[in-house]
Amino acid sequence: MLELYKRIKLKRKEKNLSQEELAKLTGYKDRTSISKIEKGQVDLSHSKIVEFANALNTTPTYLMGWEDEPEAKIPTIKDKFPTTPHEKNIIGKYRLLDDFGQEQVERTIDNELDRVESLEIHTIAAHADDMENIDEETIKQLKRIVMEHKRKKQQEDKE
Repeated sequence: MLELYKRIKLKRKEKNLSQEELAKLTGYKDRTSISKIEKGQVDLSHSKIVEFANALNTTPTYLMGWEDEPEAKIPTIKDKFPTTPHEKNIIGKYRLLDDFGQEQVERTIDNELDRVESLEIHTIAAHADDMENIDEETIKQLKRIVMEHKRKKQQEDKE
């Protein structure tokens, strides 16, 4: 079982995660639980080992020491869009916020996305000399943006 705890710590460090971050990813309240786990002071259930494997992007069999190298995992969206150090920093700060702070961040992001969508509409319109010269794909794109914008506004009005 000691291999499990060593590998959890090793993978956490490889992923540049703090104990606090790993705690949040695996459902613990704070870093003290992770510290105890890494020292081998806490037994983990099978489901918790699976949670750790997912959080650390590896397999339970690797964490248990039953294989030397982690199996190749099916690529996830994280693999296709790797997180930059700057994004990791922002995510870390976000996770430290209380519920109110997280809601404020989410509202700000939604407002910025609305602003960008509005800019997209104006950009498309500005590049069209007249309505007859707009190609079919541009019209579809413009309709999609406008409909999405309307849907979001209606949803906001309901809230």
